Amino acid sequence: MATPFNVVCFAGSLSKKSCNHGLLRYLTQTAPKVAPQLNLSIVDEVREFPLFNQDIIDEERVPEAVVKAWWRVLKADAVIIATPESERSLTPVTTNAVAWLSKSIFKDDEKKNLTAPLRGKPLGLVSAGGDMGGGRGVFADFFAVSLIALNVQMHIAHKPALSVRIFDSQPMPFNMATGELTGEETMKKADAYLAEFQEYLAQNDVREEINK
Repeated sequence: MATPFNVVCFAGSLSKKSCNHGLLRYLTQTAPKVAPQLNLSIVDEVREFPLFNQDIIDEERVPEAVVKAWWRVLKADAVIIATPESERSLTPVTTNAVAWLSKSIFKDDEKKNLTAPLRGKPLGLVSAGGDMGGGRGVFADFFAVSLIALNVQMHIAHKPALSVRIFDSQPMPFNMATGELTGEETMKKADAYLAEFQEYLAQNDVREEINK
């Protein structure tokens, strides 16, 4: 049996009732059934990241939340980012998390700089929102993360991608009081996304490359 992929996820929102957090929670719950080769976990520490500041790294004052998330992403085989749209671009939470996770902060036992956690990782993109249903968030993600990929050599999965329109159907696909995904059709789309992402990772297995 093939070795499962360790996939970490984070959402670009601080809201307790964020639909993007709810979407990630659903993905982690459904993965054992629809994509058994993916071990998904959510990096909630992103909520506690301070605004990125190189001085914090230089002065060795990196907060515990960043330390925990940094090591979790470094040890992962792939990443999924769920981001809403903000002014036709990424949210500040998303860009701030990416800023921290694209830096080489720590050293190994030989005092050599460890690679940035996002370097070389396959990346999946999902988004829930209004208007274009998170589509702008996904498209902005493709553009912005493509620029980051030039530096950290990420492997962006342009397909599959998942964008969910929150307000286009009644009843709405999310419980707006909690952010939990409740719509059956959206659940089916999320299931299909995970199955396709599993296939993408199997066909583009870069684990040996990123673990060198």
